[in-house]
Amino acid sequence: MTELTSPAKKAKGRKLYAFIIAGGLVALSAAVWGWQHYAHVAEKTLTPWVVQTNLQIDLNTPDVLIDSNSLSQLPRDLLTIPFLHDVLSEDVVFYYQNNADRLGIEGSVRRIVYEHDLKLQDKLLTSLLDQPAEAALWHDKKGRLSHYMVLIKRSGLSKLLEPILFAATSDKQLSKTEISGIKINNDTVPIYQLRYNGNRSLLFAAWHDNMLIFSSSDMLFKGDEQDATATDIARGLLSGEKHWNTRFGLAPRLPSTSEKQPVRQRIVVSANLLGFGYQRLIPAFAGVRFDMSADGWHSWLALDDKSASVDTSFDSAPVWAAMPSGASFCVAVPYSHGIAEQMLARLDADQHPLNGLLKGAGGLCWYENSQLQSPLFVGQINGGTERAQLPAALFEKAIGAREINAPQGVIAVKKTQSGAATLWQREVSSRYGQYPAALSAAPEQLMSASFFRVSLAMQDQTVLFSLDDTLVNQALQTLNKTRSPMADVIPTGSTVPLYINPQGMAKLLRRETLESLPKNVEPVFFNAAQTLLMPKLDALAEQPRYAMSLADPEPGDAWQWLPVTWKAL
Repeated sequence: MTELTSPAKKAKGRKLYAFIIAGGLVALSAAVWGWQHYAHVAEKTLTPWVVQTNLQIDLNTPDVLIDSNSLSQLPRDLLTIPFLHDVLSEDVVFYYQNNADRLGIEGSVRRIVYEHDLKLQDKLLTSLLDQPAEAALWHDKKGRLSHYMVLIKRSGLSKLLEPILFAATSDKQLSKTEISGIKINNDTVPIYQLRYNGNRSLLFAAWHDNMLIFSSSDMLFKGDEQDATATDIARGLLSGEKHWNTRFGLAPRLPSTSEKQPVRQRIVVSANLLGFGYQRLIPAFAGVRFDMSADGWHSWLALDDKSASVDTSFDSAPVWAAMPSGASFCVAVPYSHGIAEQMLARLDADQHPLNGLLKGAGGLCWYENSQLQSPLFVGQINGGTERAQLPAALFEKAIGAREINAPQGVIAVKKTQSGAATLWQREVSSRYGQYPAALSAAPEQLMSASFFRVSLAMQDQTVLFSLDDTLVNQALQTLNKTRSPMADVIPTGSTVPLYINPQGMAKLLRRETLESLPKNVEPVFFNAAQTLLMPKLDALAEQPRYAMSLADPEPGDAWQWLPVTWKAL
């Protein structure tokens, strides 16, 4: 029996990108780009019951949940989505079939079978992955989905694994751990450890026809003690409970919640992952879900409107009317009143009048001729002339950089009036700025070789903001009817929270990538980008534009699944 030291004393951050993680990563990339025929996920808002293990993750709410008829078929099933097939190509299938961790695990199992003269099939791992399974994944501190629990179901599993588990008594890679077993009824289910690829390992427990795989023993420990609640979750999973489906408010895969066809694949991606740390600012968004049935993939978006401060009107029409045409990527979401104001109050205790200042929905758009860090914001002011001056006061106080050569320690704000529009601008030093210092009105005051001309504009009830002043000027032209708006291309008659222009996105990503990887400074990464990334961006540029239409929320529901329609434009 192999002794395991306390997980609190072991090295952290095992990175197991195995076959199981593979499916999760593909699902995540699909969700982040957001335009397959599929989107939805919800974090069920039950009474909080957070399980914080040594990994500081909540075992109740995974970042990604995969409920599959066959994990091994998931990459190929994803490629039935035309967009992903064209952009990712068959390379993604080959990558996950030949993943180093998967090959390492399979090699270790084969060696055990051979050395112990076990009467088992040569493709034991492939056979296990071809069974129904649930995979829950959590991100680590670097954002990678390196923590996971996987439940595999197979008829006759106990009998199949019996020879392997017997070999654990004398094998150098497979051993029974000293972690307390999981008690189910009158049985105590032991936990085994499989080492592979030198210094990597995974843990698993098997009971009847279920096998539960852990990426690390840290998932079961809090400090030096085994966590009782985490063990209870493991016990429930091995006993057949649909723990995570319940927490996400999911109906069984058979039948689908919106159709009468069996669901072969289901992927749920939590807003905790998709929010990239900004989830507190968009509390109504719970995530996305993708279901695959006989007629293809279907999408849902989950809303969690448990906060009375969330404006769920979803009136994004003013956003699209003010946003200049030609955008590469756009998103329009309702405001979350109260949260932003709490943050602003830390800047100045007198900012309380900002509460409820914005109404309806706010929108962000990125443009191919701008930069990733400088999207355009469009919103609507809720109030009269006096309240409309509050953003300008906040701009004066919060926007700027320390410029020790400037008389006031910061470049002065320039205010101009043009018809009904008022424009405030401040030059801000930054190594990432879009203009060279020579183009500044006061280059001697700047502390950097580059700068942004950060701009805020107000016209009637519309507020515009961007680090890129050209985008704000274009939006003012749009409001004055001298430039076409995004409303000309956005479908009418439904709520549209998302717009995607693949050609524009490809150009923006190409330029940003090459600028961040100068050939003479980063020759290796530059060549890798040219070889691996640029062909994918070329394929991306060939895709049609898409708008995501969202069904109207039902009043009175704290959270709900909303069907999503992807319309090619």
